[in-house]
Amino acid sequence: MKHAGAARAAACLLLAGFFGAGSAQLPAGDQTMPRPVLREVMPQPRAYLALRRTLPIAVDGRLDEAAWSRTAWSADFTDIEGSIRPRPRLRTRVKMLWDDSAWYVAAELEEPDLWATIRERDAVIFHDNDFELFVDPS
Repeated sequence: MKHAGAARAAACLLLAGFFGAGSAQLPAGDQTMPRPVLREVMPQPRAYLALRRTLPIAVDGRLDEAAWSRTAWSADFTDIEGSIRPRPRLRTRVKMLWDDSAWYVAAELEEPDLWATIRERDAVIFHDNDFELFVDPS
């Protein structure tokens, strides 16, 4: 998920512009029409409980080990703006486990046409196909 604060601000600005334009167009003598109430429409964050790993895991990109087969997939990812955007046509989901030394994330991303244009280190990547994890350690 990318930049929740920026998406919230953009959604508020978009809605403020929409309601502002609509209320400015009220007929001059008609004060009976109620002004729209601007409410921030944000999707509710989803939760996923990462379980403690008890079986060995080889970090090799394969998910056929017992530890992964016993771990549930997350719900399919949706757009950060929630229901105001169409559902993605391709599936993205994750599984997570942890132990005393690491946090393990397995991601399944359906994408028939992988491409990339970035060649510089530390360049902005979200304009290309990417998968990003934003972690709040608290």
